[in-house]
Amino acid sequence: MTQASAPFSFRLKMHLRTELERQADMQERSTSFVAQEAIEQYLQWKKMKQDAIKKALEQADTWVFVSSDQVHSWMQSWGTDDETTAPEADIFVWCKGASWK
Repeated sequence: MTQASAPFSFRLKMHLRTELERQADMQERSTSFVAQEAIEQYLQWKKMKQDAIKKALEQADTWVFVSSDQVHSWMQSWGTDDETTAPEADIFVWCKGASWK
C-alpha cells in the first residue's frame, strides 16, 4: 500500500540542488524521489537522536553513573585482544553534591 503524497516546495541552495540532481541521475530516479528519501532518513535520524536523549535523561534521573575513568579504560580496550565488556555503574549519587564509590 502506498501512502498519499502532497506537493511541497522550498528554496534550495544551488550547490545542494546540483548535488541532488547528480544523485538522482546516478540512481536513475527523480529529484523528488531522492529528496524525499533524504528527508525521510533525516527525520528518522532526528527521532532516533531525540529518543536517545530522552533515554539518557531518564537514566541520569536515577543518579547512577559510570565514571569517565572506567569509560576511558573500556574504550582503550576496543579492538585489542583484551577487549573488556562495557563498565558497570560505579558512581551513585544519593543527594546533591554527595557520592560514593
